Amino acid sequence: MILREKAEALKKLLKSLPSFVIAFSGGVDSGLLAAAAVRAGHERVLAVTLRPPWVPEREYRDAASMAEFLDLDWHCIPIAFPEELRCNPEDRCYLCKTRILRAIRDIAVKSGATVLVDGSNADDSYAHRPGKRALEEFGVISPLAECGFSKSDVRALAKEYGLPVWNKPAYSCLLTRFPHDRRVSEEMLSMVEKGEEFLIAQGFPSVRLRTHDDLARIEIPPEERERFCTTERMDRVSRALKSLGYRYVSLDLEGYRCGKMDRTETE
Repeated sequence: MILREKAEALKKLLKSLPSFVIAFSGGVDSGLLAAAAVRAGHERVLAVTLRPPWVPEREYRDAASMAEFLDLDWHCIPIAFPEELRCNPEDRCYLCKTRILRAIRDIAVKSGATVLVDGSNADDSYAHRPGKRALEEFGVISPLAECGFSKSDVRALAKEYGLPVWNKPAYSCLLTRFPHDRRVSEEMLSMVEKGEEFLIAQGFPSVRLRTHDDLARIEIPPEERERFCTTERMDRVSRALKSLGYRYVSLDLEGYRCGKMDRTETE
């Protein structure tokens, strides 16, 4: 199916939904979904963003900007750091998604919306997505996935629609920067967020600052490693991250790979 056919299928699917609320991160997937809902004729599309401490502040800024750009009925709801997630368990994604979807469902009930939708795309079915079980349990509909949108399709149509996030790098929650079964505090999350903000400002938007106690392990795309490794830049990065509280600063020689913290040492 070509992109134009997928776009028409998406429009038809969204038109068939009487009322719904979008789990809205402000990224390219949920951004395209909201834009398509507006184009399908839904007035004042209801979108909800949850604001837990393990999601970077920049994500909320992007969500607010996209909600304004699309003129959405946008709600941003803070979530506390629950004890069940502080030890960073292996099923954190499921626990997190469950908590977030429960909060979104409560808003949907109050507003009269009957369906929850999210921006999962067809590629997500092939990736490691522990939170998918929560989507199934809450009966969440994923229109982009149902209409066969790959990530590249999403970006192509978002660009065609003029969405400013069409080429935004994929991000993940800050808990993925820490090993499983290690207690994580708000201060540790803040340290990682500040470190990544610095690295992004240095021109590396697709960065992960993996944290092993007082050691920082920087992951950037493999093709950007050579650009990173100048003496001046490495000295500057080392000073900045040590000022945040790290004792050791390293560059992962393999480069960034999604979900690396979930892999074993031999993989």
